[in-house]
Amino acid sequence: MIAKGTALTDRALGVRRANRCQLQAGIAALHARAVRFEDTDWTQIERLYRALGEVEPTPLVALNDAVVVLRVYGA
Repeated sequence: MIAKGTALTDRALGVRRANRCQLQAGIAALHARAVRFEDTDWTQIERLYRALGEVEPTPLVALNDAVVVLRVYGA
């Protein structure tokens, strides 16, 4: 089920400029793909949060992006 959902998300993200829902689905898909927390593709999640921040510049998106930046680059 997760594989089918992530495949659909990949296809949706590749079609055109992604909207809010597609970006959120992409983030969720990357979390779902990781077998372990350590396997999470934080770099790709950071890219998606940056794009989401352009589409939906809310404090919650900025906070989530900051958390991901810490995961990728450290404090």
